[in-house]
Amino acid sequence: MRQRELDLSPVVFLEPKLSGRPVLNENGFLRLTGLFSSAPEQVHFDLIFVQLDGRWLLDGVSIAMVRPKPSGAVSAAQTLQPAKKR
Repeated sequence: MRQRELDLSPVVFLEPKLSGRPVLNENGFLRLTGLFSSAPEQVHFDLIFVQLDGRWLLDGVSIAMVRPKPSGAVSAAQTLQPAKKR
């Protein structure tokens, strides 16, 4: 992303679309996963927050630029979901 010199600032004007419910793990970390429907590429994100002194602070960030799949195809945001246990 640095080599492409991408400017991600326009996504602050877009509504994030979460790929699932926020998850609070066994260590107390909050995880939010989803995307911004930007064009020509979507911004997919996976964020980890930790609570400190009553405030949620960003602790980890993963971002990927993904070209949207044609309608009916499985989206990259769906592939970020862990597999369901059988």
